[in-house]
Amino acid sequence: MERSEHFNEQGMVEHLEDSRRRVQKELSQISERLKKLEDKVSKIERDIYVKKVRMPSKKENVVDRIISSEIDLSEYKYIYKFSGLPLFLAVLKITLEKFDIDGLTPPEISKILRVKFRISKATSAKNVSMLLSKAGECVNRVPNPRGRGYMYRIMHAGEEKLEEAISESK
Repeated sequence: MERSEHFNEQGMVEHLEDSRRRVQKELSQISERLKKLEDKVSKIERDIYVKKVRMPSKKENVVDRIISSEIDLSEYKYIYKFSGLPLFLAVLKITLEKFDIDGLTPPEISKILRVKFRISKATSAKNVSMLLSKAGECVNRVPNPRGRGYMYRIMHAGEEKLEEAISESK
C-alpha cells in the first residue's frame, strides 16, 4: 500500500508540475498578447493626437482633388474679405486641415483661388510667389517634390497671422 501511495504522490506531483508549466506558458502567452495590444493602443493614441500630414507625391494632382471636392465654402466666408498674404495663408491652412496636404506651389494656390473659391483679384501665380517669398516666418519654402520651383507650407507664425486677420475681418 505504501508503494502505491508513493506512486500516487509521485503522480500528483508530476500532475501539479505539468499544471504549473501549462499555467506559466499561458501566462507568458497572455503577457505577450497584452504587450502587443498595448503597443497597438499606443499607436492608435499617437495617430489620434498627432494628425498625419503629408507632402504631395509627384504623381498626385492636388489641385484637381481639391477643386473637385465637396467642402462647405460657407465655412470659409472670411476668405472673400482677404487679399494678399492672408488670402494665400488661408488656402494653405484649408488644404492642410481639410486635405492633409502640407504645401502648395504658387500656381496651385492661384488656381484653387480662381476655380474653387472664384476669386481672381491679384491671385496670379507670380503675385502669389512674390508675396509668399517675402512672408518670412509665416511660411516655409521648400523645393517642389512634384516638379520645378518651390512650394510653400504654412508655419505657426502664418497660422497666427491668419487667425489675427480672421478676427479683424469680423
